[in-house]
Amino acid sequence: WHVCVSSNSSSLVSSVAGVVVAHRRSGRLSAAAMGGGASTRAAEEDAFNDDTMSLAPGVGETADDLAELFAEVDEASMQMLSDEQQEQLSQLFALFSQPGWRKGSSKRARIPSRYMFNRETGLYYACFNCEVPDTAQSMWEDFSQGEAQMRYSEVCTEEKVLAKTDRDPPLGPERIVRGIYRMPYPMQHRDFVWREWSALLATADGGSLYISMAQTPSDEELHCPAEPSRYVRGHLKLSATFARQAPGTSMSRAGFIIQGDVRGKMPKSVQNLMAGNASTYLARFRDAHSGLSQP
Repeated sequence: WHVCVSSNSSSLVSSVAGVVVAHRRSGRLSAAAMGGGASTRAAEEDAFNDDTMSLAPGVGETADDLAELFAEVDEASMQMLSDEQQEQLSQLFALFSQPGWRKGSSKRARIPSRYMFNRETGLYYACFNCEVPDTAQSMWEDFSQGEAQMRYSEVCTEEKVLAKTDRDPPLGPERIVRGIYRMPYPMQHRDFVWREWSALLATADGGSLYISMAQTPSDEELHCPAEPSRYVRGHLKLSATFARQAPGTSMSRAGFIIQGDVRGKMPKSVQNLMAGNASTYLARFRDAHSGLSQP
């Protein structure tokens, strides 16, 4: 998904790219480790398993403060969403309501972060939030124009719309998109295919909720066959950007959540190690909506 998704496999890729460069320089990752056999990859995984992002101790807690951003959405607004979109929104609410979220670090962007491990995938959900001095409508209009990855990603080199269906406001266009992301040597560049949608929903208190979500569809090969000689095809489980604006204000509380897999021969423990770097997507989004230059 992209619920700030704005769209965001880029944040995932930039996170991994950063850790690969850092550890290759230190000698902990080599070309052999990235392209070697199973035993080499297993050794690398063991080396990183206890060295993920810095997390607060304990079993974790709920993220009810983020779940509350989705509370009391106007019923008429909800009915404008498709059954699938309503289900995705409900799943996101349920995810934030689950115990297991632990506060961690996001040193690059210096914004609040938290993480929850998904045993099914072996990867962390990474979630970030901050205040943005702009309206929910402005953020929705920004995402609706498309190519959010090209504007806010540090590593997206191409974003191509494969299919598009226009919707009447307060819904944004629904798109099937392919994104290309550069990776550091010796890794192959990645490509992702995702389906994205967005909406600007009224809330019962007279405010607004912006939501954009994206995820890799089950029929991705029909839209864009993989090119294994050129790219490793990644998988986006969830990406979403959201913002809640209270009535009578021009300030919004925004958040971004992502979980994806760059696949290939990249150990999941290495991906988890730098999950905090995904915060740069929200930081660049925030700065753009604050009238600041992007980093």
